[in-house]
Amino acid sequence: MSRSAPSTTKTPTLETLPNEILDIILLFVAGSSLQSRSTVQSVCRLFRCLVVLNTSFQTDLASLPVHPPAFSAYFNRAHSLGRPFHLVLDYTNKKRRVPPLPCLLSGVVFAQTIVVQHSLSVSDVVAALVRQPRCEALQELVLEAVGNFVSARQLMLSHHEGDGVLSLRAPLLKRLELQQIVLNFPETFNLRRLKIEHRNETDTVSSDERTQRAKNLHSILRHNPTLESVELIEPVGPEYSGGGPSGLIPLPALKEFKLSISHLPPAAWLLSCLTPLPSDAYVSITVGEGARESVDIVQLADIIGRFGFRS
Repeated sequence: MSRSAPSTTKTPTLETLPNEILDIILLFVAGSSLQSRSTVQSVCRLFRCLVVLNTSFQTDLASLPVHPPAFSAYFNRAHSLGRPFHLVLDYTNKKRRVPPLPCLLSGVVFAQTIVVQHSLSVSDVVAALVRQPRCEALQELVLEAVGNFVSARQLMLSHHEGDGVLSLRAPLLKRLELQQIVLNFPETFNLRRLKIEHRNETDTVSSDERTQRAKNLHSILRHNPTLESVELIEPVGPEYSGGGPSGLIPLPALKEFKLSISHLPPAAWLLSCLTPLPSDAYVSITVGEGARESVDIVQLADIIGRFGFRS
């Protein structure tokens, strides 16, 4: 009895690959434009199926492919569907390779959340944002002193307002954290969380710049009565002697207020501007930490005594 030869038909190698690998191949082969991607999808059954199955897209710009054509394909695909974008560069991805600077900056203006604590120079990020007439999507902005912010001011002279401070228009902004950075927010009126820090600066700060910081801080606080959490760490600089805005700042929604400052004059100025806080608000005031001279306890007690709470 004759025996038939075993079948030598094998599953095509392409079909044995995981979807993730197929997606990478698709992005590299057809990543130069949406037209080339559509062409490849139309002639390859596997790629057509993959596009149908792949309904969730990464929208954190730092997690997109590092190869520019692949980045563009991912970005364009998600953007065409109206997906929200984020740029998060924090401790969770500090050692991970991220897409090139031009790729990240091309998408950052569409981001709802921007957290920059490493990899990108803050001057590049700020320059990209202030060039926009308005950052309509931006809701959270966290910028630490990565690189030299002074270069942003030099690069963006044409965008300066009359007071010499860069302005970022973000009407939907809810959370703002700035480290060693001064920005105007002329269209932000509904902040919930604010943190400003100018501690551990190495550059010499002029008296004019300290005064500008005070004006800027006063403006942000006064225009955002919706604030629930405020943390200020050396917000205007230790050598500030007062003379800033004196208008009262109402914060009726405040739940937490933290102030850490090395010298009394800036503390006295700031606290004198605040109207009595809600009686259930948590308040922490630290004065004298890092100061070269001892703090006048009697004067401090007088300042704290005049700082009241709303019944």
